[in-house]
Amino acid sequence: MFALVQTALDFDVIEDELKRQIDVLGQELFVSYVNETLFELEEQHNITTPLAETISEITERVYRELEVLQAIDGSIHRSELEAALDLSTEEIEEALRSLERKDVIAVAGRQITKNRRRCNLLLKSRQQKPPLLVYRPIDLWHWPLYQYPRMGSPSEDDLDGISRVKRYTDDTLVRVFVMRTIRDAYPSGWAYKLHYGATEPNPPKTLDDGTIRRYDNSHEDTKGHELHVAPDPEPTIIEFPGMVELWERFWNEIPKDEFDVR
Repeated sequence: MFALVQTALDFDVIEDELKRQIDVLGQELFVSYVNETLFELEEQHNITTPLAETISEITERVYRELEVLQAIDGSIHRSELEAALDLSTEEIEEALRSLERKDVIAVAGRQITKNRRRCNLLLKSRQQKPPLLVYRPIDLWHWPLYQYPRMGSPSEDDLDGISRVKRYTDDTLVRVFVMRTIRDAYPSGWAYKLHYGATEPNPPKTLDDGTIRRYDNSHEDTKGHELHVAPDPEPTIIEFPGMVELWERFWNEIPKDEFDVR
């Protein structure tokens, strides 16, 4: 990629081609590969391209859709979905419209049903050869999920692109989402949500959205990094220790085995 940038590429042409490929493929998963490539280009060579902001915005939209999709277990009412997600109404609505256009979900009134066959096809598409500018895939989707004993700390590269959810027999779940980003809304360079909660809200043991313990930076540019712990409805503002350190802290504080992301 570094060599390509030195050849004075026409980035307007590249952006048009990316949009065309999105239309042809009917999905945007491959853009996340480009996002990682551009991030490494900036990190290793201090080069920022005109594509960076557009690619980052598309990637964040992809991850929001993934987060919404993971919260749908077969079929779910709109109110339950909104309660399970720490996203704005507008973000959820945008994700649902996009997932419905891709035929990954079906929406009937306020009931939302996952199309498992289309979902599996979409997941399978990440194994195809990625298009323009892509040279190394990231861990975008891991299915099915397994539990592993902890075996050392992951690297930042291991965590970048992680989006997983696991439900347990004690009616709790863990939902984790981590990605690098260059958006001004995330001065730390990371967007993340590390959530441990109940499948059904049960105040005061949980918050109203089912949270037992959650770290997130959904409002980093205005509020900073937050820790939500039931039963206190007000989050605690924390110092961000780094993504790997926060990942380790989260797993040390909840009674579940850490996901193996390496």
